[in-house]
Amino acid sequence: MSTINALARRQDYERIQQVNSALADILQSNMLVSGYSMTGHLADELNSARQYWVIESISRRGTAKLSIDCPDELLSCTVPKSILQPLVENSLRHGLIDAETGRPAGRVEITVSAQEDKLSVQVADNGRGMDSETLKRLRTEGDERISSGRHIGIANIRKRLEYLYGDQAVMEIDSSPKGTVIRLFIPYQG
Repeated sequence: MSTINALARRQDYERIQQVNSALADILQSNMLVSGYSMTGHLADELNSARQYWVIESISRRGTAKLSIDCPDELLSCTVPKSILQPLVENSLRHGLIDAETGRPAGRVEITVSAQEDKLSVQVADNGRGMDSETLKRLRTEGDERISSGRHIGIANIRKRLEYLYGDQAVMEIDSSPKGTVIRLFIPYQG
């Protein structure tokens, strides 16, 4: 909403329309609940990530790029709702945004594939990475992290994966000074 307000002050009506359309798509996708299901189609999740990127790109005016590599036959796969956008947001905010300019530079790549009985979803960035202590905490964070408000996106995703799939879903996090990679392995029947 603050992006729309800033664009309105500049009377940039074309970008107001782009941000408003992206926001409407995200809200509509998140509100589509069939039988109170916590899952949806991968295509909707990818679209929400794209629309989030549109908003951030207009808001921050950086040079960062988002790419998505997903075979068409996997677009109808069932995945937890709101699982990709927080990962893309983390990549952007914690990896690609320059501390001095506030503008993102770099790349975020979403790669989806089917591997035997698992759907592999990877979100990778070529940002600054994270220190070893933060990486260790993210790999092992528990319920106390959710209540403290730290790393809430990762914690929420981990809790939803556990709730929906038990020990059949896995989240892996790797990071180096060349970027961060988060991989989700979700049960899949292809």
